[in-house]
Amino acid sequence: MGVSSLLLCLASSCLVQGLNVQVPQQQQHSPLKPNGEYVVKPGWQNGHPTREAPKDPPAKVALSKKPAQKAEGFAVKPGLQSGGVSFQASKAPLQHNDLVYIQNMMKYNGHQSFLDTSQQGCQSNELCVSTNQKHDRDGASGTWRIVRKAGPGAIQDSDEVYLQNMFDFRGEQTFLDTREEGCDGNVLCVSTAKSNARDRTSGTWKIMRKAGSGALLDSDEVHIQSMYHLSG
Repeated sequence: MGVSSLLLCLASSCLVQGLNVQVPQQQQHSPLKPNGEYVVKPGWQNGHPTREAPKDPPAKVALSKKPAQKAEGFAVKPGLQSGGVSFQASKAPLQHNDLVYIQNMMKYNGHQSFLDTSQQGCQSNELCVSTNQKHDRDGASGTWRIVRKAGPGAIQDSDEVYLQNMFDFRGEQTFLDTREEGCDGNVLCVSTAKSNARDRTSGTWKIMRKAGSGALLDSDEVHIQSMYHLSG
């Protein structure tokens, strides 16, 4: 048997144009179009590829990839120089128990860094707190749960919250806390503690929306104020 060309197909069927396939007389395969098009289907019969008439082409449809859904919560962004923080996530208001990243708005070496936990034992607390260029430096080290002190609901300007770090430290997830004074020339040192109320309001923070009253929305800038009073 002689053929003028050979086509190898991986699809379930493929269209062959101008293929001169010799077929045994007992097989009845009529040319389907003047140009000799055939639909060659996988499999062989009597040593020859099986063929059938091409059907009308299917109607064209638009295929679109489902967009990835953003994680519930926001990418929070505390402030050093400007104190500005922005929240990134869905357009819906930030809610009690949402997971967030906290990104400082001050640029350092051209980058804005994320609040992060690294190492342990600072100020006799659990984890040390600093910032890093990545929000996922070590797994969940830069992920925080924002816990509304008043309970379920949207986070509003002037709400008091606890910020719980999602990094697993000895089976526990610790809270942003103020303890001891004078770190790096500032007022209070910041680390994490097992409790959100280690020393009264040492782990309580007020969210202050720069744009004023209202619920926190995507990309809002805020200040985060410690509610701890040195005088008690």
